[in-house]
Amino acid sequence: MEILLLEDVPKLGRRGDIVTVADGYARNYLIPKKFAIKIDSSNKKMLENERRKMEIRNRKRREAQQLLAEQLQTLELEFVERAHDGLLYGSVTANDIVAKLQERGFALEPRQVLLEEHIKQVGTHSVPVKLKDGIQANITIHVIAEE
Repeated sequence: MEILLLEDVPKLGRRGDIVTVADGYARNYLIPKKFAIKIDSSNKKMLENERRKMEIRNRKRREAQQLLAEQLQTLELEFVERAHDGLLYGSVTANDIVAKLQERGFALEPRQVLLEEHIKQVGTHSVPVKLKDGIQANITIHVIAEE
Protein backbone atom coordinates (compact mmCIF):
# COMPACT_ATOMS: atom_id res chain seq x y z
CA MET A 1 0.00 0.00 0.00
CA GLU A 2 1.23 3.46 -0.88
CA ILE A 3 0.97 6.02 1.93
CA LEU A 4 1.96 9.60 2.72
CA LEU A 5 3.73 9.96 6.08
CA LEU A 6 2.26 12.67 8.31
CA GLU A 7 4.94 12.17 11.01
CA ASP A 8 8.53 10.95 11.07
CA VAL A 9 8.54 7.16 11.47
CA PRO A 10 11.89 5.59 12.42
CA LYS A 11 13.28 3.16 9.82
CA LEU A 12 10.47 4.06 7.41
CA GLY A 13 10.72 7.70 6.39
CA ARG A 14 10.34 11.34 7.23
CA ARG A 15 7.21 13.46 7.35
CA GLY A 16 5.95 14.17 3.82
CA ASP A 17 7.56 11.09 2.22
CA ILE A 18 5.50 8.76 0.06
CA VAL A 19 6.40 5.16 0.90
CA THR A 20 5.10 1.68 0.18
CA VAL A 21 4.38 -0.55 3.18
CA ALA A 22 2.52 -3.77 3.92
CA ASP A 23 -1.25 -3.36 3.92
CA GLY A 24 -1.65 -4.61 7.48
CA TYR A 25 1.05 -2.28 8.83
CA ALA A 26 -0.67 0.70 7.23
CA ARG A 27 -4.25 -0.30 8.11
CA ASN A 28 -3.58 -1.48 11.66
CA TYR A 29 -0.88 0.90 12.87
CA LEU A 30 0.11 3.87 10.71
CA ILE A 31 -3.31 5.13 9.61
CA PRO A 32 -5.18 4.71 12.96
CA LYS A 33 -2.33 6.44 14.83
CA LYS A 34 -2.49 9.33 12.29
CA PHE A 35 1.11 8.71 11.21
CA ALA A 36 0.05 8.33 7.57
CA ILE A 37 -2.79 8.55 5.08
CA LYS A 38 -3.52 6.21 2.17
CA ILE A 39 -2.75 7.37 -1.35
CA ASP A 40 -5.02 6.32 -4.18
CA SER A 41 -5.67 7.64 -7.69
CA SER A 42 -8.46 10.01 -6.59
CA ASN A 43 -6.44 11.90 -4.00
CA LYS A 44 -2.96 11.83 -5.57
CA LYS A 45 -3.07 15.43 -6.91
CA MET A 46 -4.55 16.73 -3.69
CA LEU A 47 -1.78 14.94 -1.78
CA GLU A 48 0.92 16.55 -3.92
CA ASN A 49 -0.45 19.99 -3.02
CA GLU A 50 -0.73 18.91 0.61
CA ARG A 51 2.85 17.65 0.48
CA ARG A 52 4.12 21.05 -0.69
CA LYS A 53 2.21 22.74 2.14
CA MET A 54 3.61 20.18 4.56
CA GLU A 55 7.15 20.93 3.42
CA ILE A 56 6.60 24.62 4.19
CA ARG A 57 5.17 23.73 7.62
CA ASN A 58 8.10 21.38 8.24
CA ARG A 59 10.59 24.12 7.42
CA LYS A 60 8.84 26.54 9.81
CA ARG A 61 8.68 23.86 12.52
CA ARG A 62 12.37 23.05 12.02
CA GLU A 63 13.24 26.75 12.41
CA ALA A 64 11.13 26.95 15.58
CA GLN A 65 12.82 23.81 16.96
CA GLN A 66 16.23 25.30 16.15
CA LEU A 67 15.31 28.47 18.04
CA LEU A 68 14.11 26.38 20.99
CA ALA A 69 17.39 24.43 20.92
CA GLU A 70 19.37 27.67 21.06
CA GLN A 71 17.30 28.84 24.04
CA LEU A 72 17.83 25.51 25.82
CA GLN A 73 21.59 25.59 25.14
CA THR A 74 21.93 28.80 27.15
CA LEU A 75 19.67 27.55 29.94
CA GLU A 76 21.11 26.52 33.30
CA LEU A 77 18.95 24.74 35.88
CA GLU A 78 19.80 24.56 39.56
CA PHE A 79 18.69 21.79 41.90
CA VAL A 80 19.28 22.02 45.66
CA GLU A 81 19.16 18.50 47.10
CA ARG A 82 20.10 16.74 50.32
CA ALA A 83 23.53 15.16 50.00
CA HIS A 84 26.34 13.57 51.98
CA ASP A 85 29.95 13.53 50.75
CA GLY A 86 28.88 14.63 47.29
CA LEU A 87 26.29 11.87 46.85
CA LEU A 88 22.60 12.68 46.81
CA TYR A 89 20.18 10.89 49.11
CA GLY A 90 17.77 10.76 46.18
CA SER A 91 18.39 11.63 42.57
CA VAL A 92 17.49 14.15 39.90
CA THR A 93 15.32 12.47 37.27
CA ALA A 94 14.05 13.41 33.83
CA ASN A 95 10.68 14.24 35.43
CA ASP A 96 12.40 16.69 37.80
CA ILE A 97 14.16 18.38 34.89
CA VAL A 98 10.91 18.63 32.90
CA ALA A 99 9.15 20.14 35.93
CA LYS A 100 11.86 22.83 36.23
CA LEU A 101 11.66 23.50 32.51
CA GLN A 102 7.88 23.92 32.75
CA GLU A 103 8.40 26.48 35.51
CA ARG A 104 10.54 28.41 33.02
CA GLY A 105 7.92 28.12 30.26
CA PHE A 106 9.30 25.23 28.20
CA ALA A 107 6.91 22.40 27.33
CA LEU A 108 8.88 19.16 27.05
CA GLU A 109 8.14 15.55 27.89
CA PRO A 110 10.30 13.31 30.10
CA ARG A 111 11.10 11.01 27.15
CA GLN A 112 12.78 13.95 25.40
CA VAL A 113 15.32 14.30 28.23
CA LEU A 114 18.03 11.77 27.38
CA LEU A 115 19.40 10.81 30.79
CA GLU A 116 21.36 7.57 30.69
CA GLU A 117 20.79 7.25 34.43
CA HIS A 118 19.49 9.55 37.15
CA ILE A 119 21.86 12.23 38.43
CA LYS A 120 23.09 11.09 41.84
CA GLN A 121 26.09 13.35 42.45
CA VAL A 122 26.58 16.98 43.34
CA GLY A 123 28.15 19.00 40.56
CA THR A 124 27.54 20.32 37.08
CA HIS A 125 26.05 17.96 34.52
CA SER A 126 25.27 18.38 30.82
CA VAL A 127 22.00 16.70 29.86
CA PRO A 128 21.01 16.19 26.21
CA VAL A 129 17.44 16.98 25.17
CA LYS A 130 16.01 15.55 21.95
CA LEU A 131 13.67 17.82 20.04
CA LYS A 132 11.72 17.11 16.85
CA ASP A 133 13.38 16.80 13.46
CA GLY A 134 16.52 15.28 14.98
CA ILE A 135 17.54 18.52 16.68
CA GLN A 136 19.32 18.10 19.99
CA ALA A 137 20.32 20.57 22.69
CA ASN A 138 22.30 20.26 25.93
CA ILE A 139 21.02 21.74 29.17
CA THR A 140 23.43 22.52 31.98
CA ILE A 141 22.26 21.15 35.33
CA HIS A 142 23.84 22.36 38.58
CA VAL A 143 23.19 20.06 41.54
CA ILE A 144 24.02 21.75 44.84
CA ALA A 145 24.10 20.17 48.29
CA GLU A 146 21.49 21.51 50.69
CA GLU A 147 22.97 23.19 53.74
